[in-house]
Amino acid sequence: REAVAEAPKVHADGGAIRRGRRESLPDTSQPLAVAGGKDVVFFACDTNPCEAAPVMVLNVATGRSRVLAPDIDVDVVRELGPDVLTIVRDNGSVQGIRYDPSTMRVQGKPVVLPAPAPADVMRDADFDLSPTGVAAVAPSADEAGGDLVWVDRAGHVAPVLGRAQKYLFPRISPDGRKIAMEIHDATDNGYIWVYDVQSKTFTRITDRGHSTRPAWSTDGKQLAYVSLRGDSTGIFVSSADLSTPERPLWIGHVTFRPLTWSPDGRWLATDVAAPANKSGGAANDDIVAISVATGAMHTVLGGPADQTRPVFSPDGHWIAYAS
Repeated sequence: REAVAEAPKVHADGGAIRRGRRESLPDTSQPLAVAGGKDVVFFACDTNPCEAAPVMVLNVATGRSRVLAPDIDVDVVRELGPDVLTIVRDNGSVQGIRYDPSTMRVQGKPVVLPAPAPADVMRDADFDLSPTGVAAVAPSADEAGGDLVWVDRAGHVAPVLGRAQKYLFPRISPDGRKIAMEIHDATDNGYIWVYDVQSKTFTRITDRGHSTRPAWSTDGKQLAYVSLRGDSTGIFVSSADLSTPERPLWIGHVTFRPLTWSPDGRWLATDVAAPANKSGGAANDDIVAISVATGAMHTVLGGPADQTRPVFSPDGHWIAYAS
């Protein structure tokens, strides 16, 4: 229900939460830090689910917000570089457009890029961008299976693997040399694998449970992921080269969403389904931070509303989230 102009903060060593300023805005979804963390792009929803929601941009320092592109219907936004945004339109077309942080406006008209997948797939696209902003990787077919493809700024499409399988949540390593992903087997069970782009080899990270949503540490040495083991769901961490065995950080009867690492590698943030309240009300989602060293979980943002999809800023001082 609110967009946070100054995100609540807590010192890395613990202590009281400092509440920030808030600006009343419509329901928000899919926050994305851009311009080096100075601005946050998000969808402002008047309905749930968000249909025909305008894309807005919020300056973190001033709290000023405005509609980013009032004349463009957008389904997905990604940052392709310091001044370029990749957007997926409502019709499934993939386009690039320049963004000017000084004015908080887009410049010129979107440039159409050849879509790496059918329009009905790209409307719910799951793709990632390389650290240099030159290429993207995305599933190129429906849920039954497809290849992964690279897409450069000119719109050229090239296969990554050249074979069809069910790939989900591809995530490029910080150095751009590897791709972590969830791959499903013949029984439709998901496991975490890492693909080395240069050697063209796979390393299997998980072999138990159903594992999903891999996330690279900022130094590229560790992977965190969510895994269903029996009737419990947990967050696990493993070295990307398997030099050390995986270890559970936290296991319980909760639902975990995408994970985000703090830049210093000390914390993982996510949102979990909090227990139903004592009066019988529905459960809500809270944002938590989990210590990578100890596994201790701390509630960062809770309360009667839903707080979801946290993302650390590049300097680690802020968390953008939807509420």
